[in-house]
Amino acid sequence: MKLKRLDVPRSLAMALVIVTALVGPARAGDPGLRHEGASYRVHLGVTPAWRLEQMPELVDRDKHLHGGLAREMNTQHVTAAIFDRRGNRVSDATVIAELSHRRWTHPARVVRPLERMTVAGVITYGNFFKMAERGEYRIVLHIYTTAGDQPEVARFVYRRPD
Repeated sequence: MKLKRLDVPRSLAMALVIVTALVGPARAGDPGLRHEGASYRVHLGVTPAWRLEQMPELVDRDKHLHGGLAREMNTQHVTAAIFDRRGNRVSDATVIAELSHRRWTHPARVVRPLERMTVAGVITYGNFFKMAERGEYRIVLHIYTTAGDQPEVARFVYRRPD
C-alpha cells in the first residue's frame, strides 16, 4: 500500500506531535477531536493535568498556566489549535468552551474560556476542566474573532478512557 503525502502546515504538524506526546497515538488521531467548519479547522486535545506538571516543557515552561497547574483529581487540560481555511494559525480569537456529561444534572454544563497559551512556540487555547465521570463528554467551542459577528461553533465528543 502506497502512503499519500499530506500537505500540512509546519505549525499544525508540530501541534499534532505535541498532542500525540500528551494524549497518546490512539486519541491523537481520533477523528472526533477534529472539526472542519465554514471558517476554521480545529484540533482538540485532552490531557491529564498531572502530565503537564511532570512535563512542563510541553507548555513552554508556563508554571502560571491558567492560574497555576490544577491539583484536583481527574482534572484534564483541554487544548484547541485553531486554523483558518488556508491553514494559517488563528492567534486572535476568543474561545468559550462548554463541557457537559450525560450524568450531570446540576450544573448540567461547565462554561469556561479557553485562554491563549503558547505550545511549541505557537499560539493555542486551553484551560483545565474536572472530568471525573467515565464515558462521553460533549465539548462545544464558540470561536469569536474580530473578523466575524457570529461565532463559529465546533462540537466534539471526547470519551474519557477507563
